[in-house]
Amino acid sequence: MAEDLEKAILVVDDERDVLLLFHMLLKRKFQTCHVAVNGNEALEIIRQGHHIDCVITDISMPDMDGFQLKAQLDVLLPEVPVIGVTGHSDEEFREKMYAAGFKHIVVKPVDRNKLHQILDIVARSN
Repeated sequence: MAEDLEKAILVVDDERDVLLLFHMLLKRKFQTCHVAVNGNEALEIIRQGHHIDCVITDISMPDMDGFQLKAQLDVLLPEVPVIGVTGHSDEEFREKMYAAGFKHIVVKPVDRNKLHQILDIVARSN
């Protein structure tokens, strides 16, 4: 876990309360926790040259949804794992997310333990 503290994460969600929750959960695990309220802001953070080791993105957002952001991230940061967060719990929607390349999915409301398990898996695979 100490090695995770040197890493940087980007969290993207259009709900500020969710961003605050993620920031609280992740600031102890990551040295840097960037937050963005939409996909365009997330891409701007990346274009500014900030190092990113992992991205957590909501799927349902205005302007640019998580699927569109994931497609952009696959071009800009192909080696960076992207975790999708959704309020949709049905299997069909999750299959659509897996098909889009999301290897890890977190369903809202976010289970802190599940999130940390996924982050540990992602950290080991990097």
